[in-house]
Amino acid sequence: PIVTQDFSSLYDRVDKITFVSDVPTLLADLHASLEPHAAQATIAQSQTYYLDITALRANKGDGVATLAEVIGVPLSETAVFGDQANDLPMFARAGLSFAMGQGPEAVRAQADHVVAGNDRDGVAEAIDAILAGR
Repeated sequence: PIVTQDFSSLYDRVDKITFVSDVPTLLADLHASLEPHAAQATIAQSQTYYLDITALRANKGDGVATLAEVIGVPLSETAVFGDQANDLPMFARAGLSFAMGQGPEAVRAQADHVVAGNDRDGVAEAIDAILAGR
């Protein structure tokens, strides 16, 4: 790893910056300090130990919308699964959203449905619900 305080030499060639720490409060404080720049970038945690910064349109909401358009499926007929804050833009755009049980409460609260965690076949539970006409 290269430790630096200045990323300006990378501005024209970086797609994503990920800050990694096993100290949750460190990432929370960093996230809070970056909030004034939220109009310039997508800033979200993708795991409890990752804080990601990407271009504004580089988020899962725009990604699922683009995929739905390319394959000709209305967003209202799409279903998504997620467990972290970086999934919230996707939850907001898709017709049906499932939060995995291991996700933080704030993420689970934004989903249409909450299923078991990844380690307890939550995705299979969601697929069964979709197939059952939930």
